[in-house]
Amino acid sequence: ATSVAGVIGLLNARGVSSGRVESVSGSVLFNGAVAPGGSLDLQTHDAPIEILLPPRQNALVEVSAYGGKTINRIPGLTGAPGKGKAVQYRLGNGRARVVARTLKGDVSLRQQMPRPNPSR
Repeated sequence: ATSVAGVIGLLNARGVSSGRVESVSGSVLFNGAVAPGGSLDLQTHDAPIEILLPPRQNALVEVSAYGGKTINRIPGLTGAPGKGKAVQYRLGNGRARVVARTLKGDVSLRQQMPRPNPSR
């Protein structure tokens, strides 16, 4: 087991096939893509979780922010409440799975900004 204080960030992660991040009081940031059939589990106790996914990500995203709120900033994406305060979002065909849980923090979903074309 590894102990980390402060923000835990997975930046520019490409094709994550399996991942799990847990934190008690440090924020969690995931900026990347989850591979088809892959899974990502992000959990905090009293810190926020921020998830940035690419525009063409195919995933079923389940968010539970028990004492906080879910902030969805992905255009056109609507969620269906699951059990308790969980909300499920489906991106594309939903082949990957992303789970975000926090007891006292907020969960923010955003779409990554397109990268500029270097050939221009």
